[in-house]
Amino acid sequence: MGVAVNSTTVGQLWVGAVVHDFLYWEQSIERHDADEVFLEAMRASGVPAWRGAAFYWAVRILGSYAWKKNAALKARDKRARIRKRPLPNPFAIRQWEQDYAKAKRQHA
Repeated sequence: MGVAVNSTTVGQLWVGAVVHDFLYWEQSIERHDADEVFLEAMRASGVPAWRGAAFYWAVRILGSYAWKKNAALKARDKRARIRKRPLPNPFAIRQWEQDYAKAKRQHA
């Protein structure tokens, strides 16, 4: 599924995504409810409805793998691993978008 994400949306999605991932790890509520929390967080953050729906359905359709994997890790008393990678920098993304648009205009 190809969904265009700009720097504004990354910032708007961030809080909801962190809460959603935490709920997937804790599993103190049902998976469906965790996905609903993610959807509501996106609405509250101002993510456009169509984009929120795309991300919501992505986690509904594809999230069962992560849910089951986390359940298995917890059953073995293991911790989820957090990949070491830099956080997205909205300013760098915005600069890339501007540079790309400029280069595209120059070559048009």
